[in-house]
Amino acid sequence: MALAARPALVIAIAKRHGFPLQFGGSQRFMAARTSTGMSDEPVPLIHFDGRHRGLVLILLLLFVFCLALRLHGFSLPQWHAQLDGSPANEVLLGHPREIRADDWAAALCTIFAQREHDPAFAVFNENIGLGADMIVSPIKTPVRHYVTLFRPHLWGYFFGRDLGLAWHWWFLILGLFYSYFLCFFLVSGGRFFVALSGALLIAYSPFFQFKSAEYAEITIFAALVFVALVHVLFTRSRRQRVAGALILAWSVAGLALNFYPPSQLALGYLLIFLSAGFLLRYRAELHARGQWRHRLICLACGLGLAAVVVGTFVAQGWPMLQIINHTVFPGQRFVTGGDYPCWRVFANNFFLQFFIPENLPGTNITEYGSFFFFFPVLAAWAAYRMWSCRQVDWLVGSTLLFCCALMLFAVVGFPSWLSAVTLMSKVPPNRSMVALGVANAVLLCAATASPQTKKPADVVLLVIIGGWGVFLLIMARSVAENVKSLAFWELVLSAAALTILAYGLLQERFKEGSIFAIAVISIGATCWFNPLVRGGSVFLYRNSLAVRMRALSARDQKARWVTFGTMFYADYPRLLGLPALNGTHPYPQFALWSRFDPERRFVDQYNRYAHVWFTAVASDRITIDSPFLDQVRVSLPPTSPVLDEFRVRFFLVISPEDQFFDRLPQFSKIFSHGRVHIYQKR
Repeated sequence: MALAARPALVIAIAKRHGFPLQFGGSQRFMAARTSTGMSDEPVPLIHFDGRHRGLVLILLLLFVFCLALRLHGFSLPQWHAQLDGSPANEVLLGHPREIRADDWAAALCTIFAQREHDPAFAVFNENIGLGADMIVSPIKTPVRHYVTLFRPHLWGYFFGRDLGLAWHWWFLILGLFYSYFLCFFLVSGGRFFVALSGALLIAYSPFFQFKSAEYAEITIFAALVFVALVHVLFTRSRRQRVAGALILAWSVAGLALNFYPPSQLALGYLLIFLSAGFLLRYRAELHARGQWRHRLICLACGLGLAAVVVGTFVAQGWPMLQIINHTVFPGQRFVTGGDYPCWRVFANNFFLQFFIPENLPGTNITEYGSFFFFFPVLAAWAAYRMWSCRQVDWLVGSTLLFCCALMLFAVVGFPSWLSAVTLMSKVPPNRSMVALGVANAVLLCAATASPQTKKPADVVLLVIIGGWGVFLLIMARSVAENVKSLAFWELVLSAAALTILAYGLLQERFKEGSIFAIAVISIGATCWFNPLVRGGSVFLYRNSLAVRMRALSARDQKARWVTFGTMFYADYPRLLGLPALNGTHPYPQFALWSRFDPERRFVDQYNRYAHVWFTAVASDRITIDSPFLDQVRVSLPPTSPVLDEFRVRFFLVISPEDQFFDRLPQFSKIFSHGRVHIYQKR
């Protein structure tokens, strides 16, 4: 029997001569590949060889460079247009995106509010309504609490606002890249270039770039959980196993404590399928490793330590967590799927960001940002390979099974009982696409790394590629029918390009080039979207409005602010460290709402995470409605006695609401610039 057909003998000889089969570059692993199946191959554990050390050094230098220059990609300079129309000189490239108001008008304001609070980074921020617990807040902020150890993207804010912005942005972008480089290195059997391409696909996917890397920290921790678990179970070094257990504990706790259930649950299920497939793929290696007692002890200690951390957090925050759990949104949200049509899943394949204007009414282009999906054609290819070779690749099979289950949930839907049992009732289909995107990248890396033992039949290849091309054209037709500003012919070129790339993925000599080409296309489709900004926080505190607001509050430190007119400005007072009644409320403050709604007529409207904004009316009656899931609008007269009860003295009024205030003798206008005005109650 040929030596290449006896992998066990190859491994034994390699060990006898001192070759470290569990580490190293792709050439060593590819030499050991045989036709007997992936389960007989050595596990490609992470090794810091020359290329890997070089990559880490480049990433560290890039991170330090961006920190030193305070570079980031947040659309914070949008405040220039909102406040006074002054030029945003801090923008080096591109322009700020008004559509990213979730960042510049809400999340970043709340983060800065923690720095400006007295004391800074308090667990309980008294400037948010009547006060808000910042540990359990859905908006993650830096706090002086152990939970911040598991939110590393926020560490930079302890050293400065601009440094914090740069740290926040690049930790997420580079963290996505490096964590998935490690993950795909394992998935691809140690193929450095394949892992590199897959990591670029994730970090520069429209899903993350168009959403300013929102919830990317959860995705990073999911990758680290997988990498740490593999090393705990497979490494021969006790020291590395202990290190893996510590990383596993930190990663599992981080995955749990950066809570956003839609992403956590979807990625959690992917972790289960991916880990099971990996263990089955390398089951022979797993059985041969030995030292099972030490492996199980490390695994138990890692998971146990994470459980202690998470359990302590839950015990401390239980009252607030119960309030959040019983909110109309997001706590009691119940979905069964089936409301995310197939064309929406694949819409990103057609580069809609180049065809749909950002300000098109009724369209949020960031919601179309997803991934370049190839899993249908890879599924057909994997089925053919498994049938022709009579060999099951468990990792590919388990990942495809996950993709099928998630597509079934998103497009068709689950029965109510199944949604409840699996907790998918907490996962809106559009928010589950992050897991489908990662699974798609896993399949791309696995397919690219898998060697072809024999040339596929031309007929089979043409059928698979032809079917993929037809499928893309059908999706293009559906996209054009549902997005009225598009024409079918505009999308045909995209379909043709992705068909050609799929052909390259299935050809041995073109595979690595094709996955790299997909990564380059993804970078080209996203790198222009976010601005390149240097700092920018100084303007927020030194413009004429901010100076006047702080001076007024210094005279009456117990007085509160409210904002009338639009929700975009409601968080600005807290950003300056001033107490404000409205703005983004991370959970409902019933002590506040009981005064606006003593009869609880509108409880379903305000029992939610929401951006709270006021609008002036002449009637004495206070009404509350929710124009959108995460918005609460309070219509009330500015002279309402309820505002006096909460010591509201200062009113930030946005045009055209100022016309209403001008008619009220109880108010005097003390500042005006453009469409922003300050009124004080006499």
